[in-house]
Amino acid sequence: MVTNGEDLFQVVLAMVVFLLAYGAPAFFVAVLARRLAPATGVYLGVMFASQGVGRG
Repeated sequence: MVTNGEDLFQVVLAMVVFLLAYGAPAFFVAVLARRLAPATGVYLGVMFASQGVGRG
């Protein structure tokens, strides 16, 4: 019924890793920031800067 069903575990695992990787900094910035605009800027800056780290 399902082709490539063995890849389902890897897809779910990747989803959890991305959720933790992007959710933790977002939560951290939201806790520390009092204003939305600087918090959004810091979060986006960290996300864009960290893109090169994962690619080696």
